[in-house]
Amino acid sequence: MTEQKRLKPELEKIAGCFIYLDCHVVENTGENGSHVPQKCAVCGKENLNFIHTLENSLGSDDGPLEVCIKCARVLIGDVEWDIPGEAENELERKKLGN
Repeated sequence: MTEQKRLKPELEKIAGCFIYLDCHVVENTGENGSHVPQKCAVCGKENLNFIHTLENSLGSDDGPLEVCIKCARVLIGDVEWDIPGEAENELERKKLGN
């Protein structure tokens, strides 16, 4: 289930060692309605609709990591179901009022 994705060298060794915390919809507006692009902390992809928050299970002091769905899938590793995908689907259903 894990998609292969090129990670920063410092993250390659710890892929699969992250705990999934949260997903939220990105509001790309700043003060006065100006556009504020959101960027994945791992691959640099911009203009994300959803941000996935992960935590290093090895006890890193770096704090939470905010990433795109593809990087989230790689960093949490193989799990029984697609947690990032399910989180996005649930937020989409709530947004549509279903």
